[in-house]
Amino acid sequence: MGIVLSSGVAAIVAVSWSTAQVATVATLTAATTAAVTATVIASTTRIKNRLRIEPAAIQKLSEDIPRHLTDSSFNFCKETRHFYISPASMLRCARYASNAMGLRSDEVETVSEEAVTLWTSADFDSDGLLSPSEWQSASYSLSTIFADVLKSIFDVNVDGGLDEREWRLFVQAIADGLAETGQRPPSGMLTGLEHAFEHHQVDDNGLLASEDELIRLVLESFQLFYNALS
Repeated sequence: MGIVLSSGVAAIVAVSWSTAQVATVATLTAATTAAVTATVIASTTRIKNRLRIEPAAIQKLSEDIPRHLTDSSFNFCKETRHFYISPASMLRCARYASNAMGLRSDEVETVSEEAVTLWTSADFDSDGLLSPSEWQSASYSLSTIFADVLKSIFDVNVDGGLDEREWRLFVQAIADGLAETGQRPPSGMLTGLEHAFEHHQVDDNGLLASEDELIRLVLESFQLFYNALS
C-alpha cells in the first residue's frame, strides 16, 4: 500500500476501532506498491473500455454529477490563461492528487501514466485538448479510478465500501499529503471533508459502496483539495 499511516491516523484507529481492526490496518500498511499499481491499471483499463464502447453512457453518467463538483478541478487543471486542459496540465493534476493521497513515488507515476492514456479516450473531438464538457467525462472517469484506489487502501473490513471511520483515515491522509507538499489546509477544509461523507449518502445505510456515492465523494474531496492549492 502506498500510504504510510501517520501518528494522527494511528490515533484515529486506536480510539475508534477494535483490536482486530487495528491489526488489519497494521497488515495493510505492509502491502506492496504492486498491489496499488495493479488496482490503478485494472481500473483504468475498465473505464477506458467503457469510454470506447459506451461513450454516450459515460457522458450521461457524468452529466448527473453536479457541475460545481468539477468546476474547481477544471479551473485548477486548465492551462494558465486558457480555457482548456492539455495533456501536460492533466498530468500535473494527476500528480497533485496522487501526492495528496499519500501515494509513493512509483504509484504516483503509475497514476500519472494511466491518466495520460485515459486522455485520448475522453478527448471525444480528437483536438488534443479537453473542453469543459469533455472534462466532465474525464473527471468522472478519473474519479472512478481514485475511488477504486481508495477502496483498495481504506476498506479495512473489506465490505466493498467505506464507512465513516474508514473515510476519516482518508481525510487524515489528505491533511498529511498537503503538509508534505508544504500546504496548510484552509480553515474548515478537513471538517468539510468529514461532512462530505454524510452529504453523499444516497441510501443512508452508513456505507459508501455505490459507484455514484464514491465518485461524488472523490470529486468533492478533489474540489476542496484544488481550492486549497489554488
